[in-house]
Amino acid sequence: MLLVALSLVLLLASLYVLSLYVPAVLATGAVATADRNHPTEIARRATCVLAVASVSWLPVAYLVASRGTCEGLTHALLGVHAHSAAPPAAAAVMLVAIFYGGVLALEGRNRVRALRSTTSQQAVASAFDTSQGATVPMLLRNLVVAPLGEEWVFRACTLPLLRVHGHLAPWPAILTAAFAFSLAHAHHHVTLDRSSRLFVTIAHPAACALQMTYTVLFGTFAGALLLRTGSLAAPLAAHVACNALGFPNFDAVIPANPGTQRSLAVGTIVAGIVAFAVAIRPVTSAVHSSWTHLENAGECGSVYLWR
Repeated sequence: MLLVALSLVLLLASLYVLSLYVPAVLATGAVATADRNHPTEIARRATCVLAVASVSWLPVAYLVASRGTCEGLTHALLGVHAHSAAPPAAAAVMLVAIFYGGVLALEGRNRVRALRSTTSQQAVASAFDTSQGATVPMLLRNLVVAPLGEEWVFRACTLPLLRVHGHLAPWPAILTAAFAFSLAHAHHHVTLDRSSRLFVTIAHPAACALQMTYTVLFGTFAGALLLRTGSLAAPLAAHVACNALGFPNFDAVIPANPGTQRSLAVGTIVAGIVAFAVAIRPVTSAVHSSWTHLENAGECGSVYLWR
């Protein structure tokens, strides 16, 4: 059963990545290095990703919900139910805010200092510009399509397979899903040999390693949110929040020269991370009520839930 579950997880991850390149193949007849930020390419990829997401739940429905103890609970295992999505989403955003708290505080301090040093309208505008040149299609991709597609495929449709069908404990299931999620991002750093049309090398290995590490960590957080809150709204809200905030810009908030200010900046960031680690269990415990329909479902609920 575990081998089947792992095979299906790998299949879902592969289909998700391949869907990103289907538009180029359909348009040109070959794998091309199209500009992923071009509005047309964004629309094409979004269509293919949503198509894959629309069928990703079928393995869960067939293998997991076919168990007698899970009959009629497919939607609940996917984290979709009639209970309010607001409390789990709010809990997730709160945890993201705590994690980013140190960096956000330091960025706010830097912006206040910048405003005090000049009164020009251009400086004021740049101090509060967080869009970083993103276009509307890019924002829709980063804040809507990508979170929806990735959380649905790599959390909602993957964790039930690993937990209920594969019989994995919470941590192994969460880490397996997170690793698949991370691998699905590695293609961003693979370059194409146009002569042989083969993916041949990793561009910027350090950047690739950093992104894969970050995606494993976020995937672990998102998986824990789903199993702890029982609602897809929690990892979805966390994903949107993290994409909106971006990767923490440590270089901008930590002074380069050793000294008191550098130590205080590092301490502030570490304090936020420690507070996040301490808060995640009580904050997610506060929204356990959304799982009452599964908790009363007997064996299915006890196999899937993480308490």
